[in-house]
Amino acid sequence: MKEMRLPKGKVVNKHELHSSQAARVVRKDFYESIERWLRNEVESKATEQEEDPNLLGLAILITDELLHLTRIDGKNVVNFPGIKDAAKQVFNFVVQEYDRIDDSLRRRHRAFRRDLEDLEFTAVKDRNVFQGYLQDLAHSEEYYFIARKAKHIAETLSEIEGSYLEDEEEDEDGG
Repeated sequence: MKEMRLPKGKVVNKHELHSSQAARVVRKDFYESIERWLRNEVESKATEQEEDPNLLGLAILITDELLHLTRIDGKNVVNFPGIKDAAKQVFNFVVQEYDRIDDSLRRRHRAFRRDLEDLEFTAVKDRNVFQGYLQDLAHSEEYYFIARKAKHIAETLSEIEGSYLEDEEEDEDGG
């Protein structure tokens, strides 16, 4: 492996290295790969084992910030719109799932209330019904927090893009 040697006496700051041609080329290749991979995941078709594309797994990965999508610069958000689009699609998916589970919880709450009014307690006594309720309750909370993180990421990417485009317009008008 070739060792990188710096000229004696020359101070190289972090900004110089981060904005070097080598860093820009690798960063561009990275974002191209990420965009292609995200599009593939979002557009993947359901298989016999899965009912939906793997958007939940993608949502968890994105919100774990393994990729730190909110650190992308405006130019790359504009050049690789699939990244922002995937973040929006993941957010929409998570919100739909949260709403679906929340609706199920509302139906169960009505059934529990009826049972209590009728002093039946069948919904509470039926172990499977109650365990399903508890599982939906836990999933609802998880989807809520994933949705909040996904929303933050999608909004941040839009803000980064908007700020970059405004700066570009100012440069064109002023220059």
